[in-house]
Amino acid sequence: MDFSNELDTIYARMFTDEMLDALLALHRLNMEREGTISAERDYIEAKAALEQCLNDEQKCVLADIEAKSHRNMRRAIRFAFSRGFYAGFREAFVPDKLKSQYLRAAEEFLTDSEKYCPAYSAARKYFRELYDGLYEQLDLDAQWHLVSVDVLWDDKLLGVFYLCYEMGYNQALSVAAEVERSS
Repeated sequence: MDFSNELDTIYARMFTDEMLDALLALHRLNMEREGTISAERDYIEAKAALEQCLNDEQKCVLADIEAKSHRNMRRAIRFAFSRGFYAGFREAFVPDKLKSQYLRAAEEFLTDSEKYCPAYSAARKYFRELYDGLYEQLDLDAQWHLVSVDVLWDDKLLGVFYLCYEMGYNQALSVAAEVERSS
């Protein structure tokens, strides 16, 4: 049996568009609870304003950026889950005195994801180039609106990244506790 194919099948069933939609909804709910939903409102206003001032070619570039950002999130959730799962197992099996170093490593991973995921880093660089190319074509008002779009996509990506990392982390701790109880 080729376990890598089986695991890929499991991951494909887990990390679906429906899961991403649920994570985005949960992230939005968390933003509402924290009172930080303004990025979403800014995005809606920015998109309406950009619709009026972008030419057809620029609209296509922006639509392409957003579509690719969404696909990038789908790839990121698998990576974040796996990293969280790994961190959870590491924490479950280290002495208590070392746990704080793993918590710091988790925080570093979440704040510097590009360092840990070359594909994420390459995607961010690519998006940055697309945004910069579009940004240079716009007047100051339109640039501010484009910044609002960029900020929201970054916020969504970080939000689902964190939620999947946390899900993987908690899954690992749950498995470790279950094994510990049955030993």
